[in-house]
Amino acid sequence: MYDHFDHNKDGQISYAEFVDGLKSNMSENRLKIVQHAWAKLSGGANCVSFESLVSKYNAPAHPRVLAREKQAETVFSDFVAVLGEKAVGGNISMDAFLCYYSEINAVMPNEKENYFIDMLIKTWGIDSDKASVSASCLAQMEDVIFEKVR
Repeated sequence: MYDHFDHNKDGQISYAEFVDGLKSNMSENRLKIVQHAWAKLSGGANCVSFESLVSKYNAPAHPRVLAREKQAETVFSDFVAVLGEKAVGGNISMDAFLCYYSEINAVMPNEKENYFIDMLIKTWGIDSDKASVSASCLAQMEDVIFEKVR
């Protein structure tokens, strides 16, 4: 555990080191969809204005709003508050955007992979056909279908 979490090798695991260790475990599918969202939102730029990014966020389409677990206003204000902390000079960089979603990733278990992807697709209006299925998941589905047919 110390090898993984104790980044500064001081013999103690600080809260920041622990959280950073959790944030680094984003799956390939989650990382791809976050990068795809950034590419769509930024038009390939490394930085976009915070206001521009916030104006494109569709809180009413968030899965928790659709499930009536949260109000759209609450989802939106939470998003603005947390992402706003990462803004520098009124801009959000690609690294800040990835950091925001890596923090969400840290508290969302692997079993919620589809939820995470669905959340990005809906809140950013990404084409769902761009969301990819991992090769291992595809191979597993192929095996199941083959066995069912056989």
